Parts: sequence; C-alpha cells; structure tokens
Amino acid sequence: MPLTSVTKDDAKLTLTVVGDYPVPQQRLWDAFADPLEATPTGSRMTCVTQFSSVEAMEQTIPGMEEGLRAAIPQLDAVLAERSASAAHA
Repeated sequence: MPLTSVTKDDAKLTLTVVGDYPVPQQRLWDAFADPLEATPTGSRMTCVTQFSSVEAMEQTIPGMEEGLRAAIPQLDAVLAERSASAAHA
C-alpha cells in the first residue's frame, strides 16, 4: 500500500498525506500533478491541506482521512495501467 502517513498538525492547521510509489517521479507526476520527491525505491507524493481554523480542521479531517486512505492506494492501479499501456505502445 503506497500510503505512508497521514499527519494532523493542530498548531499549523494542516493535514499532511504522504504516499510512496515504486515508479519514477515523472510517471507519478503524469498521474497526479503535485510536488514530488525521488526515493531509493521510486517516488513520494506529499499533499498538505491548510484549514482556516481548528474547528474546520476537526470537522473535516475524520471523513477526509477516511476518504484519502481509501482513494490514495487506488493510484497504484492507475500507475500500473499507464505503465502497461506505455510498454505496449
């Protein structure tokens, strides 16, 4: 599963999601255009959400985290499809 961590920071009013994928940065960029990092085993995607208040963060994060934990791993299938398509082209 590519989801590495989900971290809530009350002081900064942020939710940071990190995912590691066994593909080059350009491949991950093509699938999800956002700041990326190279890792020894592929690429890392980090998404940071800024909230307007602690109350907004507390109201949003439970459902948002659940949704992200379900959705982000599905990116593996998208990355695999495009890799297979490129190999057959």
